[in-house]
Amino acid sequence: MADLEALSPDRFPKAAIGGAVHLLKNADAIDEILVLTEDARGISGLKTQYPQHAGLLASSEKETLSETRKKLIVWLVVCTDHWVTRIESRDDNESKKDEEQHKLDARLNEAWRAIRRLSDEAMIHLDGNFDSVEALTDRLDELIQGFDSRTSDESSHRGFIGLERYFAYYAEQRKSRAISCRELKQRESPKIYATYVEFQSDPDTEVDDPAIKMVRNERELTEQRTTEHYLAGNSIDELNDGPTFWQSDKPVLPQFGDSVQSAVIRSKSQQAQRRRAAQKLPGRWETLTENEISRWLNEVRDRLLGEPHLAIAMLLLLLSGRPLTSVIGTRFVNTTTQLPGKLRPSDVFIDVSQQAIVSGVMRPEERRKRSKEWTPVLREHDGLLGLPIPWLFWHWITTVTNPLLDNCKKRSVSIFPANTHEKISIGIHDVLVKLRKGRSTRITQLRVESHLQSAVLQKGGDRVEAILIAGQKISSSSSAGLYYHSVEKGALERLYAEVTAEWADEFPPEPGAKFQAQASMFSDTVGSDLVLISESHRSLVSDLARQLEADRKSLMSPDGLVRFHNSFMNYALLFLMYGTGYRSVRDPISRESDIDFDNKTLVIADKTSDGFGHSKIVPLAGELLNQLIYVKAHLDWLSSQLQWYGLLEKEQAPFLFYLSLDLEPIQITPKTMTEQFKWAYPMPLNLNRHWLRTELKNQGVSGAFVDHFMGHWDGGGEPWGKYSCVDPREFCEVVRAALDQLLRAQKFISIRGAV
Repeated sequence: MADLEALSPDRFPKAAIGGAVHLLKNADAIDEILVLTEDARGISGLKTQYPQHAGLLASSEKETLSETRKKLIVWLVVCTDHWVTRIESRDDNESKKDEEQHKLDARLNEAWRAIRRLSDEAMIHLDGNFDSVEALTDRLDELIQGFDSRTSDESSHRGFIGLERYFAYYAEQRKSRAISCRELKQRESPKIYATYVEFQSDPDTEVDDPAIKMVRNERELTEQRTTEHYLAGNSIDELNDGPTFWQSDKPVLPQFGDSVQSAVIRSKSQQAQRRRAAQKLPGRWETLTENEISRWLNEVRDRLLGEPHLAIAMLLLLLSGRPLTSVIGTRFVNTTTQLPGKLRPSDVFIDVSQQAIVSGVMRPEERRKRSKEWTPVLREHDGLLGLPIPWLFWHWITTVTNPLLDNCKKRSVSIFPANTHEKISIGIHDVLVKLRKGRSTRITQLRVESHLQSAVLQKGGDRVEAILIAGQKISSSSSAGLYYHSVEKGALERLYAEVTAEWADEFPPEPGAKFQAQASMFSDTVGSDLVLISESHRSLVSDLARQLEADRKSLMSPDGLVRFHNSFMNYALLFLMYGTGYRSVRDPISRESDIDFDNKTLVIADKTSDGFGHSKIVPLAGELLNQLIYVKAHLDWLSSQLQWYGLLEKEQAPFLFYLSLDLEPIQITPKTMTEQFKWAYPMPLNLNRHWLRTELKNQGVSGAFVDHFMGHWDGGGEPWGKYSCVDPREFCEVVRAALDQLLRAQKFISIRGAV
């Protein structure tokens, strides 16, 4: 009691603490006023209705109390008494008083817990030179803002936060934040809605899609945007919350002998057809044959003199891959500077200076926004793509564009006047009727519009790059691939040039014609704008490796063990993320048996949520396999140590986990990974998938293999599905070789753990 009076702050006269300590002065022992709600079980189990009593009891049992701790105790006793008096003297209604009392109770528990648990070393950092609440709050705020998980104690950090909250609320520097409707909604179980995926049909042919719809179960778009998976950088199309179903659209007709049983059998065959179609095998219906391409281009050439607008519209329909509605709106510019700043994928511009078709780049409807702070470590990105037109076809186009050169010196000009639109539409219909006459071909307008994407897919083997070039509508799995993929524009231009050059080769060059090399229109890349610069990524790997070796020096101390283990987990998880395309979800490896050390493969968690589970098989690069061997040895040693002290139950422990300061396992989730990585990597966790998909393509891995590795496929397109043509051995060998090179280039090396 003498300490309380002697250390009482000047702003509180001695009479002010009289009421606060009256009960303590008149008690023979602290135990008389301590009321426990249950038996005490050490500091962590000390629970009482009176946190001040519990704190004073724990303090009285210490052999010595530092001056700083004594001062904090005095501040808490006096400020609490003053706070209680302030609440009782309020003229507000009872609900307001109850709200204020609830705030006091919550903050008081945190503050006394900090008094009991803060070590003497932490008290030295706090320093007892404070003579006002404001000075004390400022000092606590400095310690919180300057926290570094590599050199500071997480438990002390939490204690300082508890004390700072208490004094900030007491001094009314901070007010309780009302829980927003958004937060309340996040706490509710998600509402799942059925959405129907429509399949493209062609009214001009008897080849119809099966009378069947795909039904996806997912949250509303506004709810999907608030999920931690989306905020961590995942594609929104991958956030499924329930299974996918197939629904038949054809009604049961009992009057014609139909039955429910026959409808089920029919539905099975329809599903099989959809699954075969999902494999995107060569020779699909959308792809024009060489004969059909030749006949279409011959019709273009024959109409150049008599019907130039119709001829060029037919040519652009094939060259651009855009629908007729977009082609009719094609505009013409003299120089690149006349192009609008932003273009949609459906926009078509002809640039004379580059002899190219220019359009906007296809992108997912929903994507993670690029923060300004990340710009220095992300690759440059552009939203325009120029596709070089073969010289022969450019010569054809000039029959329409040359007369317009004088009109587009300052602005773009429409190639097709408004009075020609209807004539072009009718003319194309007449050409199709002529080509189909006698059933010599089954060419349709939709097949002509779709052929560019199919041809690029056959030539390059990557669906995403075919979509970027053709700008066509995409399925959910392709949208996910597009979300992560980034590619240099020059690569797309070369791919497009190879495809269209084969069409131009059908016609002999005109006398005196010379091929003019076309330079790339734009620099930079298109696709994902969240791809890390490789140099920044190497720096991140180096930082985590150096931190791991620094923490190894303190391995033999209890706090050092926690720091080393968590640093080791950080490095191993980063290795997993960039070596497997792992999405930051729960428990990347649920059990040791998921690792096949002999065949060098791994079953890794993928698209996992509480309501919908999924996993995939990926090949392991040699260096990553060695790292997992070190991880297993380290975890075996750590588990045996913790189990010996009774701190870990083997049956309940996950395979990979962080450690708390109490040596309790912490499950690996996006939240815990973000907390552990934030000192070195403050960006969304899943940027690894953007970098990895892009670099695998740069290594020459086929688009189909990249999709299989990343987990991007439609229903029926699974790499190990019934109709799949993927050879598992070839897939693993090709992808493993590419991963070996990528990880080596990024300076990943296997680092041993504690043993």
